[in-house]
Amino acid sequence: MAIRRDRPAALRVLDAGRAIRVMADALGRDSRRELVELVVDAWVEAIPEHELAEHYVKALAGLQPDDLRAVAGWPGSAGTAVALANREFLLAAFAGLGDARRDTLRRASVLRAVGAFDAGVSEAQVLATVLPCLSAARLRTLAHECSGLYLSDRLGGEN
Repeated sequence: MAIRRDRPAALRVLDAGRAIRVMADALGRDSRRELVELVVDAWVEAIPEHELAEHYVKALAGLQPDDLRAVAGWPGSAGTAVALANREFLLAAFAGLGDARRDTLRRASVLRAVGAFDAGVSEAQVLATVLPCLSAARLRTLAHECSGLYLSDRLGGEN
């Protein structure tokens, strides 16, 4: 059988979620956490608009005071929000953030994932929770993004 070189080869992934988990298992610690951040970003993008506040409440519930101050540092806060960073303030302000709500939820979710890692939750547990929430099309796109991270890690990138 001859290999055809007249057209580019494409990598076909049958189960993108499993491919992402396999890549995560093969990565170094920093790259694995970066992969989890990619997955969390994809999850936040997939949340329907009417569910954002519900997930924001859950994300804030697991954050420490320093993390709450980091969440309050959203663009345009001009330092005022940082001084007032507590759950009640952040919850009340969320609806008024408009287009920045998704970015704020992303920040809170990533901080919560990092806190979970520090408390002993594995990246595999986070992936098992988040990946099933994504569509097959989004999983395929995410697997492609993760493969770039995987190659960088395996070829000796910064991570």
